[in-house]
Parts: sequence; C-alpha cells; structure tokens
Amino acid sequence: MNRKLPLKILVLVGLMVLALACNKAPGNENNPASNQAPASQGQEEKTDDKAQEKIKAEGSLFFPNKAYVQNGDSNAKYIQSKASIDYDSNKKDLVDAVLALLQEGPGKDGDLKDATNFVPKGSILKTDVKDSIATIDVSKSALAGGGDLDEELFIGQIVKSLTSFSEIDGVRFLVDGQEAESLLGHYDISNGRVFQSVD
Repeated sequence: MNRKLPLKILVLVGLMVLALACNKAPGNENNPASNQAPASQGQEEKTDDKAQEKIKAEGSLFFPNKAYVQNGDSNAKYIQSKASIDYDSNKKDLVDAVLALLQEGPGKDGDLKDATNFVPKGSILKTDVKDSIATIDVSKSALAGGGDLDEELFIGQIVKSLTSFSEIDGVRFLVDGQEAESLLGHYDISNGRVFQSVD
C-alpha cells in the first residue's frame, strides 16, 4: 500500500501542474491575445462620449405682449427673448425643451415683464419631429373656451419660437392625436398644414 501512495502523489502533482499551465494569467507573454483589451470595450467608451455630447441650439422664445392683448394692433404682438438650449442629437428633445419653457411662462422680471403666455401647462400632449418639421399634439380640453385671439397667439407663440431655431423648418398641429380642421374653430390646420412662419 505504501508503494501506491507515491504514485498517487506523483499523479496528483502532475495534474496540478497541468491545470496551472492551462490557466495562465492574462498579460502573459505566452498568450499575446490576453494583452489586448476587448474591442467592444473601446467602442463602448466612444459611444459613451457621444451620448454625453450635447448640441447647443440658438433661437428665441416669443411671448405675447400684454399691451397688444389688451389694446390691439398699435403694439407689437410678441416680445422676444434670446434662448440657448443644449439638447441631445434628437431634435424632439429640442422641441420638448422649447415647449416646456413656453409653458412655464415669461416670468415677472427682466425683458419679459410685459409679456404674457398663451401656451398653458398641459396643453401639449406629445411631440414628434420628422424631416425638421415638428408635429405638436394639442389637448383640445386644455384650450377649451378660448377665442380667435387665443388660438392666434397660441399658434403664433409656438411657431415663432420653434422656427427661430435653425433645426426646425415648420410646425404642424394635431388635436388629441388626430388631424383636425382647427384648434378652436378659427385657424385652418387641416390636411397636415405646416406653419413655417406667422405674423
């Protein structure tokens, strides 16, 4: 029985040496492939850098002039405020950012203190951009009760603001997800009409 013990130890040591030889550590000279980082790792880093890059868009926000709303044509319709917006490469992000700023309103100080707002919170259901044309889905119930001036200034405020950014060439409107004749019965938005500018 003693004779079999050294043979078993010798076999066991041989297996251990073989196992160690098969599991060489990465970066070993005898295994050059292990010295290289996986190709996908470098690609992920480049993708992450691109994902973090923002595009700066320059344009303006337009808010209706309170004096125009109260007294009519002798006053400028809109008060303009320069805007710089950082967005990801998706133009929809730019449109959403502009509309969010419009819905917040002009504030009470600065160059917009004499402005008012005709884009109420909750009036925009969703947005999309295709071929630099923004599609704005509007909630009919959020605009209910407005007249022709409300409709004119709502459309004008959005179209003037969005098209002031070179990334957006025009704006079309949907009502509750559907094409409609008008928003409130006064301005034609039928057949996917695209507004490229307004007075």
